[in-house]
Amino acid sequence: MLSLSNLPLIILSMKTSKIITATVSVFILILVAFYSARIFALNDFASQSKPQIIAQLQEAKVALSSLNPSEAQQPLREIQSNISDLKFELEKYGVLDAAGLFDNLTNGLKGLPKIVQEISGISGTAIHINEDLLALRNEGLQLLLDGPGEKLLAMLDSLIKKLNTLNSYLDRISQGQLTDAETKGEINLLKQDVVSTKSSLVELRKMLDPKKPIHLLALFQNESELRPAGGFIGSYADLTVASGTIKNIEVRDIYDPDGQLDIKVIPPKPLQRLTRDWEARDANWFFDYPTSAKQVISFLNQSKIYSEKEITFSGVIAINTKVLSSIISLIGPIHLPEYKSTLTAETFLIELQREVESGENKKINQPKKILQTLAPILIEKFKNLDESKKKELLTGLRYHFAHKNIMIYVDNQTLQKKLDSLSIAGSVTPISASTSTLRDYLAVVSANMAGGKSDYVTRQVIELDSSFNASGTLVHSLSVRRKHTGENELDWWYLANNKTYTQIYLPLGSKLEYAAGALPLPKNAGWDYRGYKTDPTVLAIEQTERIFPDQNLERFIAFGKSVFAGWINTPVGKTSEFKMIYKNPKRFDASIKKYEIIFDKQSGANTAFLAKIKAPDGYIWQETKTDLLIYENEDPEGKVVLFGTLQKI
Repeated sequence: MLSLSNLPLIILSMKTSKIITATVSVFILILVAFYSARIFALNDFASQSKPQIIAQLQEAKVALSSLNPSEAQQPLREIQSNISDLKFELEKYGVLDAAGLFDNLTNGLKGLPKIVQEISGISGTAIHINEDLLALRNEGLQLLLDGPGEKLLAMLDSLIKKLNTLNSYLDRISQGQLTDAETKGEINLLKQDVVSTKSSLVELRKMLDPKKPIHLLALFQNESELRPAGGFIGSYADLTVASGTIKNIEVRDIYDPDGQLDIKVIPPKPLQRLTRDWEARDANWFFDYPTSAKQVISFLNQSKIYSEKEITFSGVIAINTKVLSSIISLIGPIHLPEYKSTLTAETFLIELQREVESGENKKINQPKKILQTLAPILIEKFKNLDESKKKELLTGLRYHFAHKNIMIYVDNQTLQKKLDSLSIAGSVTPISASTSTLRDYLAVVSANMAGGKSDYVTRQVIELDSSFNASGTLVHSLSVRRKHTGENELDWWYLANNKTYTQIYLPLGSKLEYAAGALPLPKNAGWDYRGYKTDPTVLAIEQTERIFPDQNLERFIAFGKSVFAGWINTPVGKTSEFKMIYKNPKRFDASIKKYEIIFDKQSGANTAFLAKIKAPDGYIWQETKTDLLIYENEDPEGKVVLFGTLQKI
C-alpha cells in the first residue's frame, strides 16, 4: 500500500547522493588542489596556471559541498583543461622528456611525467564521479519510487568502481620518487577517507539490495508537541525495500503497535507524569537521536504486529511536519474532497491536526486515515516533478537536513559513522579535548508535558552572555525566554498552557551558580512498577541524578554532558523566562589560544539563538578585532560552531 512513507525514502535516496557528494567529491577536490600545488612548486612553468586552477577548485568545492554537482561541472572541466595546458607547456620545453631520459641526474625532475599523469587521472576521475552524481540526482528519485531499482544499484556500483580508481592513483603518487615522507603521510590520511567513503557506499548498496527485503521506519514527528528528539510520534510508515526500490509502504498510527506490546518497561521519571508504561510513541525521549531511534526500533520489533511476522527494522528516518509543509508548497495545493479540505503549505498542519483531533474518523478510531488518503496523491505528484521542481526539492531538502528537520539512523556501524560525519544523524556533538582551545557546549531541550499542541504557537529565544572573571573562569549567563502566542486560536489544543520539562546540556563538570524561573520539582508519580523492566540507558542516566532544591533543578550526566533540568510553564498569551548562571570547568591561561562553542539545536524547536562572548582582559578576538565574539540567528542550523582566536593587545 502506498503512503506518506514515500517521503522518507525519497529523502533517504536524495541523501544517498548527498552523502557521496559531500564527502567523496570534496576529498577529490582537496587531493587535486594538494597535488597540483606540489607540481607547481617544482616547476616555474606552472606558476602562472596555479592561481587559476586553485580558484576553479574553490568554485567546485563550494558547489559540491552545497550538494549541487551541476554547478561543479564547469570548474572541474576547467581544472582538467588547465592540467592539460600544463602538460603541453612541460612537453613544449622538453621537461617531460628530460625527466624520463635523465632520472638519475636530475632529482628535481625525477618521476615528474608519472605524477603529471596521475594528477590528470585524478582530475578525470573527479569529473566522471561528478557526472554519476548528476545522473543519480536526476534519476534516483524516480528509480526509487518506480524502478527499475537495478539501474539505481548500477549507479552505486559505478561510483564504487571510480573510488577504487581514485585510490589506485593515490597509491601510485604515494609511491612516486617525488613524494617526501610528509607528503606520503598526508596521502595516507586522504586514502583512509576514500576507503571509508567507499566502504559506506558498499554497505549502502547492500542495504538497498539485500538477500531478503529489509524494513525501514519513517517517523512523522509533530513539533507542535515537542519531545527531546523532535516532535511527538503520532504516526509512522513501514517501508519495505528490496532490489534498489520501494516494494511496499504502509502508514500506521503509532498506537497500533503500542496496543500489541506485551512487555512492560519503566519510563524515564519525567514521562511518568504522563504515562505508566513506556512505549514507542514516547520512545524519542533522548536528545541523542540515534539513542531514541534504537529505542523506537526496540519497542516496534517487540510488538506482536511485527514480532509474529519476524519483521525487524534496519533504520529510522525522522521527519518533522515542516518538511511536509515545504513539499506541499513545492507541488501545489492538495484537494481532499472526502474531507472537504484543500491542504496548502500554510494550512497543512492545522487541517491535519483538526482532522486527527476532532474529525469524523476519530469517532471510528481511525484518526490517522487522512494520511493514507494523502499519501498516494503526494507520490503521484512527486513522480511528475519537472527539472526545475526537482532542483527546488533538493534545495529544500538541504535546508531540512541542515536544520535537523530530517535525521537518519541505520543499524549499520559503517553507514552510521558516515551519517554522523555529515551531521545528519542528530547525535549529541562530542567535545574533544585540547590544550590550546577552550571548548564549550550548549543545548536547550524541551519536552511538552501535557501542554497540548502549544509548541506550534510558542516562540523561544536563547541568549548566552559570557565573560571571563579575574581568575580566568568563563562565566555564562543563560536566558531562555518562551512566548505563548496562542490566545487568539480557536482550537483547544493551541490554547493549553505550554508546560515543558527543559534540559540544559553543558560541558561535563560545569558548575551551577544560580538559577531562577523553574517550577518546584514534582513529587514521584507513585506508580507500582513491580514486574516491570528497567531500561539500561535510563538507569545509567538516573543513577547520576542530583537535586538542587533551591533552584528547582535536577542534574544528571547524559551523553558526555552535565545536564541541568527543570519544569517551566508558559501560560497562554504570556512570556516565561528561565535564567541560569554557570561556569565552564576549564580555566583560561596563557596556553589557551582559541575558544570554541558548539550549539546543538533541538530538532523541531522554534527558536532563535544569540551568543556574546567577551574576551579575557588584555585580549581581543582576531576575527572581530574587538573584545566581543557575537553570533545571532533567528533560525539557526542544527549544529552551530562559534569560534574565535585570542590575540593579546
